[in-house]
Amino acid sequence: MASEELIQRGYFAGDTLRGEKYGRYEHLNIGATSIEALVKAGVSTIVPATVDFPFKHYSPPKKPASAKPDRVFLHRIDDTLAPVAVAENKAPKAYKSEADVLKAQEQALYAALALNVHVAVTTDGTSDRYVDVQASANDGELRFFDETRDLNPAVLESLLLGEAAVSKDPKPLAESVWQSIWVATKAEPKEALLTFTEFFNFKFLSDNLPRRVLPDAYRFYALRKSPAEMMQLHGMTAIEYYFKQIRPKIQELFPPRTSAGDSAVAGLFGLTSIQSPTSIIGFNSFETSEESLATHNRTFIQILDAFEAFGALNDIDPQFKLRLYETFLRRSARQQRLGQFFTPRNVVRPMIRMAELNKLPDGAVLLDPAAGVGGFVLEPLLFGDALPGNVQFEGGLPRRRIRTVGVDVDPNLHMLAKSNMLIHLAEAVRDPEVTLEGLNQAMADTFVLMNAHETLGHWNVRLRVRRT
Repeated sequence: MASEELIQRGYFAGDTLRGEKYGRYEHLNIGATSIEALVKAGVSTIVPATVDFPFKHYSPPKKPASAKPDRVFLHRIDDTLAPVAVAENKAPKAYKSEADVLKAQEQALYAALALNVHVAVTTDGTSDRYVDVQASANDGELRFFDETRDLNPAVLESLLLGEAAVSKDPKPLAESVWQSIWVATKAEPKEALLTFTEFFNFKFLSDNLPRRVLPDAYRFYALRKSPAEMMQLHGMTAIEYYFKQIRPKIQELFPPRTSAGDSAVAGLFGLTSIQSPTSIIGFNSFETSEESLATHNRTFIQILDAFEAFGALNDIDPQFKLRLYETFLRRSARQQRLGQFFTPRNVVRPMIRMAELNKLPDGAVLLDPAAGVGGFVLEPLLFGDALPGNVQFEGGLPRRRIRTVGVDVDPNLHMLAKSNMLIHLAEAVRDPEVTLEGLNQAMADTFVLMNAHETLGHWNVRLRVRRT
């Protein structure tokens, strides 16, 4: 018979144990249920008869099966529900001294060893630590994963994959999502790309920003409830909740009219100051559709499903956006009418090589007068013979050895270039020491939107003269 706690928390559907959805995993928030009871309820694991535990702050039960973890994370494969991680939650008042912290970490470690999982998490609600169970057991002392982000489904996935994680090319994901957007809204390729990029940024930020910056209620995973649950909790569909609650929050974190912090950038154009007038998101095909948002909820959920199936947006091939933009924007005849022609990637790379940017002196300026989505400005960050590590953050704010500046007159391309840069700075986004102010300033220092009423040719001439 299932434990009383599992039944009370609604973890049984008929005779099947089913946890709360946690990304591609399931989650049991318990604390009074033993591992023995979990196994009887359907959790698939082999509990050891004894656990070698040479740790001194936590006194474990005599039998490993008697351990009662606060939280258990599970992965369902066909009919098998296997545990993958455990967590111990401690109130801040019980998590003050070093001995308190060590006790909690050892408690989580013991439960992980008893359940045969490799990840153990401890948290006081504000900070999370990740115990490397196998390394701790081998060394006889606590060892930790090199992970600083707050726990979320993407972080759990990254910890479980470990060295097996590889950089992902989301182009197939983009093709699929783009198709869904086009079928629902009949958006042009550029408009569909803007919409896809917005959703991509949303998932990327949900997977990487700390909880204090982007609370759980504004994350991707807040939308991963059934339509009935969304209506019960919020009185609206998932797509309505995204546009009315989450989207304004993202725009608040990445506000328009951010001033460039580097005054020398404005000086390049004979100005006293420069502002970036856009957020990283703006146009969205669903918002401009003639139909109501709620009618697009099924398509929106399909898009969320596709992102969740793709997995964590952590180690992303940084070149994919450049190739992706080229693929989508080439489909739009309207771009050619505007005089917009996007340089192929196989041309950009050789030009960067020939420029020998790594030989530029400190304080030099790399200027692209028709930057588009930022290829010539951002790709040098990827190559060891160009400008790797050019953008650094000190005290949370950006510092650049070489000033890289990209100019354009199209507000939508300006948004896409900033979004592209955000992905290139993925490590900085994950760094808790880097501030949002710093990220916004780095983008404003790098990409400049000129008066859209000026011709592109006019600015080309003006900037080419200034460079010589």
